[in-house]
Amino acid sequence: MAKHEFALMDHVPQKGVRYDTYDAPQMNCVSVHDDDIERYLSVFDHIPTYAHTVDVPCQGLCYCGITLIPPQAAHRMRCLTEHDPAFSALHSMFDAAEHENRWIIHFGI
Repeated sequence: MAKHEFALMDHVPQKGVRYDTYDAPQMNCVSVHDDDIERYLSVFDHIPTYAHTVDVPCQGLCYCGITLIPPQAAHRMRCLTEHDPAFSALHSMFDAAEHENRWIIHFGI
C-alpha cells in the first residue's frame, strides 16, 4: 500500500535550496497510509505550506512531491487530525514541531 512519510527537519529550510531527496531510516520518518492522507487532502488545502523549497509557497500537501511544513501549519494539521487514530504516531511530531519551532518535511507517494 502507498504511504506518505513525515520527518522533523534538523534545520530551518533555506531559500534557494530544494529538498528533493531523503534517507528515511536516518530521518526517523513516520509513515501514514495513502488512504488516510486522502481523507484530509481537501481539509489540508487551506494550510499554507511550501513545495520542495521555501521559494514556492503552496497550500496543503504536495501529494506526489515534497512538502515543507512550517511549525504553525503543523499545529493546524494536529488540530484537524486530533481524533483520528491513523495519525496518532504523527501527533507527537506535530507537537514537537510546534513547541520546538521546527519544520516538518513530507514525502508524498
